[in-house]
Amino acid sequence: MTIPEDTITQHLDTLLTSSEPGATMHHLHVIAAPTGAVGPLGLPDEKQLDVTIYAIAPTEDVSVEEFIGKVVMAAAAEAHDKGTRVLFAGLSQEAYTVSPMDDLGLRLVREGRLSEHPDAAEVTIVYAAAADGRRWRGRRWLTGPRAGTAEPIEVLAGRPQPGEGQGVTAAPLIRRLVGRP
Repeated sequence: MTIPEDTITQHLDTLLTSSEPGATMHHLHVIAAPTGAVGPLGLPDEKQLDVTIYAIAPTEDVSVEEFIGKVVMAAAAEAHDKGTRVLFAGLSQEAYTVSPMDDLGLRLVREGRLSEHPDAAEVTIVYAAAADGRRWRGRRWLTGPRAGTAEPIEVLAGRPQPGEGQGVTAAPLIRRLVGRP
């Protein structure tokens, strides 16, 4: 069971553009459907799709990756409790990047302080997966010389590759949420 491409595109666009510089806000979009909600073409009845949007704002005393992981697991439990199957899940994370990465950047990454690099730029990174095996990733710059620009969203097919989440550490959890390895 899958959902229409335009529905997926709409959620990917929202995930990619819902961040603001300095907000440190992450978002999770989950689209689920009751097991029997399939129409004549194998698509679920769009009126029966259950869309849940989570705004994730961890505090400084909590690991961002750990908190996001807990939210993804809570979304899985919620879908199970409702008796629905997750068909699509997309996560946006705000992060810092330096391009090209230099020795100072590598040291600051290890120390968890990349935002202190003089050439650091804040980006929104999106990673999404569907129950049919497709995955998507994209990036939009919030600050720096490329502020306001975005990479085209890539569609990924085939076996998941290490690092395909471009820094979204919860990428494997997003795939598991939709029932994919």
